[in-house]
Amino acid sequence: VRAILLDPSCSGSGTAAERLDHLLPSHASGHTADPTEMERLNKLSAFQKKALRHALSFPGVERVVYSTCSIHQVENEDVIKSVLPIAMSFGFQLATPFPNGTAEASQFLKALSIYFEPIQWKTKKAFL
Repeated sequence: VRAILLDPSCSGSGTAAERLDHLLPSHASGHTADPTEMERLNKLSAFQKKALRHALSFPGVERVVYSTCSIHQVENEDVIKSVLPIAMSFGFQLATPFPNGTAEASQFLKALSIYFEPIQWKTKKAFL
């Protein structure tokens, strides 16, 4: 195994399966964190850290990509910051996925499209 794409279980807070009111600045300023939700996020984060440490420990692995569909810092930046010293001890370093910006990202998505058939929608409305 030379490369691992780690997409661990997460809160799914970045998906559009529910209303996205929590993304609005007005919601954030007047919203206090639900203790039950924070406990759930902390448990997910602990699992994500464990899974990432395990992925980094594979002998011969050269690249690990960590990905979630969460907007929560505790599931993203905090996980990376927590595991970064271990990753560095294995010789890993953080990489910028698209160092040349959106043009490079656009080329990547175009290249990827040859591997995936376009989705045929039955309605005229779609959200991607």
